Amino acid sequence: MKHIVIVGGGYAGATAAHWIARLGRQRSRVTLINERAEFSERVRMHQLASGKILPTRRLAELSARVRLIVGRVERVDPADRRVLLADGGTVSYDSLILAPGSAARQPDFEVSGPLHSVATHQEALRLRAAVASTVVGDPVTVIGAGLTGLELATELSAVGHRVRVLESDTLAAWAHHRARRWLRAELPRLGVELVATTVRGVEAGLLQTDLGELRSALTVWAGGFVPPDLLGDCGQLNERGQLIVDRALRVPGHPEVLVAGDSAGVVDQAGRPLRMACQTAVPMGARAAGNALRIVHGRPVQRFRMRYVGTNLALGPGHGLTQVSDFDDSPLPVYFTGPASARVKEIASRGAAWSATGS
Repeated sequence: MKHIVIVGGGYAGATAAHWIARLGRQRSRVTLINERAEFSERVRMHQLASGKILPTRRLAELSARVRLIVGRVERVDPADRRVLLADGGTVSYDSLILAPGSAARQPDFEVSGPLHSVATHQEALRLRAAVASTVVGDPVTVIGAGLTGLELATELSAVGHRVRVLESDTLAAWAHHRARRWLRAELPRLGVELVATTVRGVEAGLLQTDLGELRSALTVWAGGFVPPDLLGDCGQLNERGQLIVDRALRVPGHPEVLVAGDSAGVVDQAGRPLRMACQTAVPMGARAAGNALRIVHGRPVQRFRMRYVGTNLALGPGHGLTQVSDFDDSPLPVYFTGPASARVKEIASRGAAWSATGS
């Protein structure tokens, strides 16, 4: 019986395991390797950090046909088709799906004081504890005005904290200029101060910026994501640290290895890299699952085609911004806000979790 191994139990990896268990019948074995026994809803980490309780979805309950190994992958040996674990164990495979996700990008400034993140479940829990011990009214600073930074900032503001967001790039570059204009006007009404500056250093209770020193009782880094280091063993990386793959998500030179999610260096027809998002990861995980089954059973693989529909930004409980896009992720002059956007965001978040775990 052929053995398919999946590294990573996030949106892409869990989706792949779920689909293989459903489609593979009894013709293949599936092993899922993940550092946590539970599925992490990364799109809800801002809610976890602000004090909300999230549902627990155990990866062992994906399917009786999926064997779960809770552990950390040290490296991949594609020549011998083995995955080496940090505890010294090895797992051999006939086909491998790499979906280890991504971690917080390292800041490009000096850090000598506490700096939090919400890139992982553990980091969100640590931030949650720090938020609980922060006096309401003391300044909380989020560095980075991307989706993660804005969702965290508005969530913390909604529970009473005084929040500023430091931005050095275009606010909401993914949105149409009309939506960006609305968002820039809306954030102050939600209690979030936008400050255009570049951070030079983080110290205990203090930030060094182009505008001078800023006091900060709690500082959070939301400056983007990067894939893990283990990908370099398998092939060539792009400028974002993602493993370059072909149109079927296979690694050149190792066609039995597929990549899905944030770690996959997939480009659209114009040569632009696809964005890191659960909207990308879920269909990519499903395609990787189908192609892994095709590979181990000697059938032709299928190309991956991504079609976007929009971007959802949560702006605290019951509020949000939904930017409608073309299939290539280009923003259209159509957006909506408020409770309708919040409902769409919730439906999309639940749908992504259901696609990955079946619950």
